[in-house]
Amino acid sequence: MPKVHCIIPSLSKQDILRFWFHVRIRGIDECWEWRASKSNNGYGYFVLRLEGSGFWKTFRAHRVVWTIANGPVPSGLLVCHHCDCPSCQNPHHLFIGNHVDNMHDRDHKNRQACGERQGNARYTEQEIRNIRSRYAAGGISQYALARAYGMDQSTVSSVVRRKLWAHVI
Repeated sequence: MPKVHCIIPSLSKQDILRFWFHVRIRGIDECWEWRASKSNNGYGYFVLRLEGSGFWKTFRAHRVVWTIANGPVPSGLLVCHHCDCPSCQNPHHLFIGNHVDNMHDRDHKNRQACGERQGNARYTEQEIRNIRSRYAAGGISQYALARAYGMDQSTVSSVVRRKLWAHVI
């Protein structure tokens, strides 16, 4: 069991009431939207006064709701969303995991931008299929395919061996 490192200070009843004031609570299976300040990528922010000082600190809202519902977040772990909605505060939509768990969840849901969905893609999935099928049919070298598609021979080699564009069937 990881040691518990309470990053979020103790929450008073006033803090908890103030937190829930900013959440649009809906059905148990629905996302509960954070209606206060958010980051550019949609995660909610909540400000708490640090114990024993006059200082205030900003925390991610989904980490605060985890603390309210389940207690402190174990040290080194993340609070992840099953629902993939960064502003969701429904405790039933959250789970604890490490970075690898979060990346597996992302990949399992096919949220990773790859191929044409990735902003720097120079080729389409259809072009990749054409390269593979033309090479598999024989009669054309990787060098000829590279010239035809404006890429290096090493890139064609990686495409036909599925080292690049592996997701394309």
